[in-house]
Amino acid sequence: MLSTNKLKKIKSNFPILAGNNVVSKNICNLLIKEISNSKLFDDMIMGGRSRINKGSKNFNLYIKNSVNSAKLFKLLNSKSFYKKIENLFTKNFMDRSWVNLHKPQSFSPKKFTVKKKLNSNELKNLLGNNYTNPKINLDIDFSVSKGGYRLRPHRDDITRLYNFLIYLTDIPKKNGGSLTIYRKKAKENLRKSFKKIS
Repeated sequence: MLSTNKLKKIKSNFPILAGNNVVSKNICNLLIKEISNSKLFDDMIMGGRSRINKGSKNFNLYIKNSVNSAKLFKLLNSKSFYKKIENLFTKNFMDRSWVNLHKPQSFSPKKFTVKKKLNSNELKNLLGNNYTNPKINLDIDFSVSKGGYRLRPHRDDITRLYNFLIYLTDIPKKNGGSLTIYRKKAKENLRKSFKKIS
């Protein structure tokens, strides 16, 4: 369902793998149809993106009634897939520009992060004492963005080891729809302008 062999290292000062047609066009169309037919979303964020979030009643109903989305979720929500991604990053960033010093031993398919309630105690439970024995889980949402939706430059939550963005549509660059990776700001006061967005 996912051709991870198409993911290649791109030039960046962050560890990033990217690829085209990682999901086949046929599967993309089926996923788009399932998401577009959904009437139940949990929230709308940043003025234009409707989400169905892992752990919600809407998510459970969506997965129950959406064959292809359920297959994708089952694939992503597994320790074997996590290990595959870990191996890809290790192989592609052998120059030590990136390394995961404390590899998680525990993967919980049922766990999800309640971002609004995340505090130091929950971080400790997620990452273990001194970050040496982290427990991991997949956080996922299925999203639909309306025309004109855009997101300002930001960094994602510090609890994440890997972020996945799977775009199911191909929007011409002249019409937007492109992902831009910015260089890390060296000065502390400038870095603060790149705020975390959950």
